[in-house]
Amino acid sequence: MGTSSRQDATDDDRWIEREAQRIEAELVRYRREVHRHAESAWTEFWTTSYIAKRLAEFEYNVLIGPDVCCDSARMGVPPDAMVEQHRRRALDQGGDADLLKVMRGGFTGAIGTRSQGRGPVIALRFDIDALELLESNEASHRPTREGFASLNDGVCHACGHDGHVAIGLGVARVLSHLPAGLPGTLRLIFQPAEEGVRGARAIVAAGHLSDVDYVIGCHLLSGWAVGEFVSGLGGYAATRKFDVRFLGEAGSRRRVAGRGKERTPRRGHGGPAPSRSAQTSRRFHASPRRADGSRNRPERDSRPSVSCCGGPRRNGCTLPVHVRTRRARCGRRRCDVRVRRQHHPDGAGRYRTE
Repeated sequence: MGTSSRQDATDDDRWIEREAQRIEAELVRYRREVHRHAESAWTEFWTTSYIAKRLAEFEYNVLIGPDVCCDSARMGVPPDAMVEQHRRRALDQGGDADLLKVMRGGFTGAIGTRSQGRGPVIALRFDIDALELLESNEASHRPTREGFASLNDGVCHACGHDGHVAIGLGVARVLSHLPAGLPGTLRLIFQPAEEGVRGARAIVAAGHLSDVDYVIGCHLLSGWAVGEFVSGLGGYAATRKFDVRFLGEAGSRRRVAGRGKERTPRRGHGGPAPSRSAQTSRRFHASPRRADGSRNRPERDSRPSVSCCGGPRRNGCTLPVHVRTRRARCGRRRCDVRVRRQHHPDGAGRYRTE
């Protein structure tokens, strides 16, 4: 790099630092607004609306709705009625009506792109979903004390994704005003459904990374001094996710067709779907942590996580299963074996995986 190029880079760095300091109060406002409107995976309607409007203000080309995520690659999408309920809630809370129409069906997330001449395609990824947790209402909790705690009961930003949204919007705003411009293409990906490892696959399947030269992601982390930046490329765990659908009776007893009587299913012949789901959940958590079946070694290959039964369903229930493992093959083999072992030929206990 020549002397002139180094000087230009130094000037840009100084300008970016000054601009970031100048808009600090605005970034705090971004973060607190998103914190107040916490939304869980595939229901981030208000959040996406807010992000899309800011990106448009900064003169980015904005994508929302089905253009962001490949429908067939989405995982763990809540029932349609629940998704629509959250969309209407976002509308009541001031979300943009036109933008919310495009997001029907849980197609949340936004992508902002800005191109300026030849150069690399750089993607920056920021996750936007909250956790299904109840936020503290104690006065010692700063969001409660200062009036920006979650408006939505049972959902709060406890993993820092509100901060990630603020960072992403701050980057978008600063780089859109960079005096010398940014050669190449900048793509800002505001990803839905990061919790539970559900949203990234759908964005990749939609082709948004096919022409990208570099991808950069970040996550806030306590334990480091403010201003410290830690980078790394190793130590990632693989993941395997699928839904187990139980097809059967909704209650604890079954009616015998044509007789008007009830009976309890015979042992080993299916049974009520919720009961089978609960039994399977216990067996998943008893899975060996290593591929060789051992449990007593300090390093564990995998960690199964089984959520509560999804529902309601007229003829059964759904059990979301998520396995994290140091080796993708290990996780995939264990999940498939467990599914086969729990198979029952009887209709009430039959289920399939997807």
